[in-house]
Amino acid sequence: FDKKLLGFTLLLLTFSIFHVPAQEILDDITVIDYGYAAKAIGILYAAAVFIAIPSSLLYEKITKRIKPVKLIYFGILVLTLNYLFTPWIGIVPWTILLLLRVAYSPLRSNAISQIINKNTDSSIRATTLSTYSKLKNIPFVLLSGYIGIASEKIGIRNFDAIFFGILLFVTLPQIIGLLKSGFELEKSS
Repeated sequence: FDKKLLGFTLLLLTFSIFHVPAQEILDDITVIDYGYAAKAIGILYAAAVFIAIPSSLLYEKITKRIKPVKLIYFGILVLTLNYLFTPWIGIVPWTILLLLRVAYSPLRSNAISQIINKNTDSSIRATTLSTYSKLKNIPFVLLSGYIGIASEKIGIRNFDAIFFGILLFVTLPQIIGLLKSGFELEKSS
């Protein structure tokens, strides 16, 4: 195995430990904690979908300027910063950060798919994508009970900050190491 590729794979899996809970449970609990009513949550999530669609359509244009690997690095930072400051910011800045993250999410997802597609033999590509999809959900299943208990005990916004502070602490050295190594993850022709 290529050590750089292994390092990048570990970064993706580490990121997923935090991303999947954010997407599956933390967004919903945090939105409610900020005081959004049911109708407002519906409007917010509808706005998020309308923001994400053009973002996904612009992927090709964006990747002409920014390599997919760098989109993933930036996506990790966007997610982290969205939650890291949750205890100290109000509803408007948090909502703006949430919508920024939602706009960025399809770019990151497309970049992950593109990288897997470009760097996986076609005979095992479907299996690789399926395995990645399943692997990234395992930590959520294992952590979901703890997330509920901890967020109830210390408050969801404090939990968000601690959880994503850990993400930053764990992934920043990985990103720096990959950047220093010149890792690009583009298959040579």
